[in-house]
Amino acid sequence: MPSVERLESAVRALPGVKEVTANRAAEQLRVVFVPGVTGAHEISDAVAGTGLKLDLSGADPLERERTAEAREIRALTRRVAVAGAAAMVAMVLSLPLMHAEGGQGDLLSPAMMPLPSALRGTLPALYESTSQRSATSCC
Repeated sequence: MPSVERLESAVRALPGVKEVTANRAAEQLRVVFVPGVTGAHEISDAVAGTGLKLDLSGADPLERERTAEAREIRALTRRVAVAGAAAMVAMVLSLPLMHAEGGQGDLLSPAMMPLPSALRGTLPALYESTSQRSATSCC
């Protein structure tokens, strides 16, 4: 087993390495380095030169950053999809209100004309006024 000092000095000798801390009890090696100057594989080779083996799983900071960015993009995409679906539902449910007020002055009215009649046939409760509902549900 190589000593901690020998391991640290072997890794510290690499260009771009700023800080090295080895912990034999925890079997950990913490290295602060400049990614453009040296890489994880060079550090692994230096550790192998001392007779130890280095596990590089999760060692690449750029890969961790890419993974975090991909996770964030997926989360934001889900949020946009949910917001878009909610906006579509709100738009469709507001059609009876626009139709009741006689909203015939906008550019989309001719394109949306079939929708209110289809909704009226499918969901007539949306088109009932509150006075009609209270009169039908009375006594």
